[in-house]
Amino acid sequence: MAAILIIFVAALSAFCSEPAIDSVSDSAASVPEWGNIEIESGLSAADSIPQNDTLIFTVRLKLRGNPDDYAIAEPTAPPVTNLNLVSTSQANRTERSGGDTQLIKEYKWTFVPKSIGMAYVNPLRIQYVYVPNGESRSLATSRLGLNVTEPIVPSKGIELIVVIIAVLIIGAGASLAIVLTKKGRAAESSEEEESIPPEKVARQRMSNIKPDRDANIVKYIDDITRILYSYISERYGVDAGHLSRDEILAALEQKGLPANIQKNLDDALAICNEVRFADHKATQLERDRIELALESLLSFGEKSQSSDEGQNIKDK
Repeated sequence: MAAILIIFVAALSAFCSEPAIDSVSDSAASVPEWGNIEIESGLSAADSIPQNDTLIFTVRLKLRGNPDDYAIAEPTAPPVTNLNLVSTSQANRTERSGGDTQLIKEYKWTFVPKSIGMAYVNPLRIQYVYVPNGESRSLATSRLGLNVTEPIVPSKGIELIVVIIAVLIIGAGASLAIVLTKKGRAAESSEEEESIPPEKVARQRMSNIKPDRDANIVKYIDDITRILYSYISERYGVDAGHLSRDEILAALEQKGLPANIQKNLDDALAICNEVRFADHKATQLERDRIELALESLLSFGEKSQSSDEGQNIKDK
């Protein structure tokens, strides 16, 4: 009886124990169609950091099996609060784990705090395509936060700080007149830039990449995808670059995008993902379908904007 009880307790302990890491995994055992890939993330400081210190956000992708089975999109910097990006780095290495070899792709972003208070590194989404079946998927980190405290000033640097402050005061007095002179012109320029419709910006960017339309179709589709994501973000406030295809379409549906334009956009995004992440050789017909989807999206945005402005004039 005692031996049975010992075996039961050992089994229960093994079942309940979990590693204390921030990770999300697509396991080959549970979801074979997505491969075996895992994401981990963490900060260089646990609870707090001085305002004059640096903070490193690290993301690791662990790929088991054949690395060529994964086409991974290079991640952009994570969205942050109360932090300024200083530098980025990337490294790859292999490790042996449980008799298997795994490839580890490590990304690091270095930040400095802006002000005293809470700082956050918001979820970062990384998209990849599992090449054996051509399906796309994304992994996301958790939101991480810590408290920014008073800066630590070395005692030997106090004299230098006093000198710097004095120089800044003198420089501020000398440059005040220049700042006041340019302030009005800068404000006018800012208003002009803000008044440019996102549709016009997108069409101008399309014009700029036209030389690659026939000469380099892969680069052209990559550029047009970035224009598409940027326009969706500007016009609808949807962060398309950090969302999956289904999440983008769901968000635009809530914004009132018609079903026929959603269908065109869904087809275009599918082609873009295949070209960018799975080395798909796009045809001219597929290129035209992407252009058609973007054009229908821009035209709808222009008509909606004109309708809103007309209603505003009528209301007045």
